[in-house]
Amino acid sequence: MLLPVVLAECVFVLESFYEPARADIASALGRLISSPGVEIAEVTVHLDALDRYKATKAHFVDCLIAATAVAENVPGLDLRPGLSKIRRRPRGN
Repeated sequence: MLLPVVLAECVFVLESFYEPARADIASALGRLISSPGVEIAEVTVHLDALDRYKATKAHFVDCLIAATAVAENVPGLDLRPGLSKIRRRPRGN
């Protein structure tokens, strides 16, 4: 079982130390959590958060909050300035 905090830490380490494109991070981690034998709670929420991360300049954790809010139908969630922008579905989804 992959804990969501581990996924967030993977994003942080990759973007901080290796500096690949956000799309590359999202793609690689999306493949990882979709792989057979890898389990993560609410995989669709995490895939949505990775899509939001790829499509915006927001931190992954903010994208995860937005994806969770949408999945749970929580209206008006604005913890940080600009969070409402990432609550919208990324283009192409």
